[in-house]
Order: sequence, then C-alpha cells, then structure tokens
Amino acid sequence: MITIGIDTAARVGGVAVVKDGALLGQTVLGKEESHSEHLLPSLETLLERLSIEVKDVDAISVSIGPGSFTGLRIGLAAVKGIAYAHAIPVVAVSTLLATAWTFAGVGALICSSLDARRESVFAGVFQGETLHSKHQPIESEARVGVEDIAHRLVDALRAGKDVVLVGDGSPAVARAVEAALEPDARGRLIRVAMDGEAQRPANVAHVGEMKFREGAREDLVELVPNYLRLSEAERRWKQMRS
Repeated sequence: MITIGIDTAARVGGVAVVKDGALLGQTVLGKEESHSEHLLPSLETLLERLSIEVKDVDAISVSIGPGSFTGLRIGLAAVKGIAYAHAIPVVAVSTLLATAWTFAGVGALICSSLDARRESVFAGVFQGETLHSKHQPIESEARVGVEDIAHRLVDALRAGKDVVLVGDGSPAVARAVEAALEPDARGRLIRVAMDGEAQRPANVAHVGEMKFREGAREDLVELVPNYLRLSEAERRWKQMRS
C-alpha cells in the first residue's frame, strides 16, 4: 500500500511517501510562502525519484489543521485536485497529532502545541503509550492560553507523570510550566530540541496510512480545514455585524 503525505499547515511543510509502514522518501519545504509554488513540483519529483506513478498510489493523507490559513488552503486544494483527477481516496490528519506522532509509544503525556500568537497556542495532549491505537487527544484540540495549558501540565507533573513538549509552541509552554513548577515535582518535563515540523510530512503519511487501513475516507465536498479559530477577515466581519 502506497500513501502520499502532504503537510502545508505551518512555516515548514513538505511531501512524503510511505509504503506498508516504511518511509520511502520525503521532501521538506522550508518556508510557508513557497508552498504554493513548490508543493506539486516537489511531489512530482519525489514520485519520479521513487519510480512511483500516481496511478499506483492508494491514498493521499493531508494535514487538516490547525495551522496557517493560507498554508492549509494550499495543501487542501492540491490534494483535492489530485484526488479528483485520479480517483484517489483522501484521509485527513490533525496537524497536532502528526506533530506528536514521532513520540508514539513513549511512556509519557505528549503535549503537541503550535504557536497561535497573542499568548496562546493550538494544543493537543496525547497519551504516548496508546497513540498508535488511540489517535485522539485526552481532551479536544483547542486554542488555549499558554498559562492554561501550562497549569494542566503542572498538575500532571505533580501527579508523577512525565510530559514531552513538541511543536513550535513548546518554548512558551515550557517557560510557563517551569515558572509554576516546584523543583521537587515527581514527573519529568522533557523539551524536544527539534520542534517536529521537519518530520511532520512523513508522520502525516504514516498516520494517514494507518487511518486508511482502519476505514477512514473523506468526503471531498465536505472536507475543509480545521482552523480552530476565525480568520482575521471573519473576526472583523463579526465585529462589524455586532
């Protein structure tokens, strides 16, 4: 089974191809503004390098958000175009889940967070030990204040749980946790030096393959990004209407 993974949710994105659980190749795009220009050529080059034709692809997996409004729209438009043209099923993958996926199986809580600005983050907390079998966060993914998510993690650390922070929202969350945490807290706070973005296209493909095998399929007409917030234009429109 061959699955393409496409991630354009944040500043760093890219494309990847996995086959039966093994990563065949990945191309990372370094800047969000280059996604529209380089996404499809990068995918075409990667498939050519791997000697894979589009007709041989079983599924396309795409990061569905939260993330950049522009980036998510670019990725979803590309995926829908390929899927419609070649009748390939599509699977949607949470950006936060894909960011946390590198640490599936780790005996800790995995706090995946993305910078949402204004002292807030998009956050999802996952149980590392069961992430392969249960893909949902402990609580619903949400945009939350940095202090709010930090207090929840402090409670977990005090209860003796280890916590892994991953994602570009982690530095702010780590500072807030450390400011509120006693030195003798029983759990360990583990800050990941690499924010997980460079690995995310491959993770999107891996998670998509797993979900596809479990029966996941998206309705392309209904499939929209999961922003977890209103765009600036929508916020202004609501203010004008109120």
